[in-house]
Amino acid sequence: MGHQHIRTGLSKAILLVAEFGLVITTMSLLCCAYPERFRKTLWEIGGENGWNSNPRLRIYFYANYQQPPEIPLVWTQRLSESNLAISVLATAICLARITLSCFSVTSGLSRLFDAMNDLLLSGFWMYSVVAQSSSDLTDPDHLSLRPWYLEKSCNILDASVIEVCLLAKACFAFSVLSLIFFITRTIISVLQFTYWCGQVQMFDRIMEMLCARLQKDPTEGSRFTISHVQMDDAYRDSITIGQPRVIDVP
Repeated sequence: MGHQHIRTGLSKAILLVAEFGLVITTMSLLCCAYPERFRKTLWEIGGENGWNSNPRLRIYFYANYQQPPEIPLVWTQRLSESNLAISVLATAICLARITLSCFSVTSGLSRLFDAMNDLLLSGFWMYSVVAQSSSDLTDPDHLSLRPWYLEKSCNILDASVIEVCLLAKACFAFSVLSLIFFITRTIISVLQFTYWCGQVQMFDRIMEMLCARLQKDPTEGSRFTISHVQMDDAYRDSITIGQPRVIDVP
């Protein structure tokens, strides 16, 4: 039993270290890609080479008093802001996990926290990956189903903009890694929480407490208590119930 506990603690520590390294690296890359000029430069490079719409041609719409097409999501500052916000949230949740682990918080609460947050982060990273690989269809003559930096090598560009291309590729790659990591964690967390619920007979205990609430205490007349509910040691270690609550029956 002791060896199993040590192996479980070691695997959890390795997972936390891997998660911390991933979220810190991803957040650092997305911080570098946050300035508004970054996505605009990518858009201009693709426009000048005919790989997507050209932002410099939008001036002609204004000159002719016409409304220009909406800026594609992949080139907007909003995408950079949302990516950075997701990475900051992932980092905050990782630090919260480490804190809960250090203070040995109740296993049931920790597993429920992990499952909920892993599911949330999986959804956010999925949005980020889809948005970063979205299309630019605003110019019928230069349709782009995917951003050019995901389909072309950075070596074909001028040396002055190669770093921008490499940074865009790195941001997308680590976003995909984050998505895979948190989907995997979601599956593991849900399975662990389900196993814990079965181990402590969580659903049976809930039913017992509900039944206890429906039974009147003969010494109290129309008042009753749930203090007589029986709990085993595993359940007492996982859920702490304070003083018995007394509830009036209408």
